[in-house]
Amino acid sequence: MSLLRVEDVHTYYGESHVLHGVNLTVEGGQVTAIVGRNGVGKTTLIRSIMGMTPPRRGTIRLEGREIQRLPPHEIARAGVGLVPQGRRIFPSLTVMEHLRVASRAQPEGWTIDAIFELFPQLKNRVNHYGSQLSGGEQSMLSIARALVTNPRILLMDEPTEGLAPLVVEEVGRTVARLAGSGLTVLLVEQNLPLALKLAHKVYVMSKGVIVFEGTPSDLIENHEVRQQHLGV
Repeated sequence: MSLLRVEDVHTYYGESHVLHGVNLTVEGGQVTAIVGRNGVGKTTLIRSIMGMTPPRRGTIRLEGREIQRLPPHEIARAGVGLVPQGRRIFPSLTVMEHLRVASRAQPEGWTIDAIFELFPQLKNRVNHYGSQLSGGEQSMLSIARALVTNPRILLMDEPTEGLAPLVVEEVGRTVARLAGSGLTVLLVEQNLPLALKLAHKVYVMSKGVIVFEGTPSDLIENHEVRQQHLGV
């Protein structure tokens, strides 16, 4: 059974029909990437899965359980972690406060100590406020905050957006390390080379529909899809 299954999802903003029957599956222990131009519905799909913009039609199943009618906090409790677009760090909370507020510690899961092993830089900034962190540090904290909820699947919405190239590489190494530990990741990413490097499976979105599904090598070989829907 797939860990996450999205079936015929239609999502609207008011009367604006954004997602037109989206289908995708995410297998446990893999990185699944969603790529596409800006404004095609990738973030709306993440918001639909997370319950922030529930679909009007279709089903979303986590380990076979329908979650599309649950509020966001129940979806989070069910095991869906979110690294939101723009990172959404609170400027007036310290690094430690961010982690303590989110933490749902488990004996063999992501404790705050385990987070500081993954991100030693955050340990050095433990009493710094969100407003005092660099873009890269905010990105680390956003990932860390999601991990301490000990999710079954991690949704990452544009985690490298606006970051310097060296920090982008660091985020990429972090995602690879998390995948290596067995965590399931659904990654929305504008950086196509990074997405193809990290993913086991890739979906291409265009105008609210999935127009391609396959392996990274399948997409590399499909010049028509890349040119028409990704501009590369």
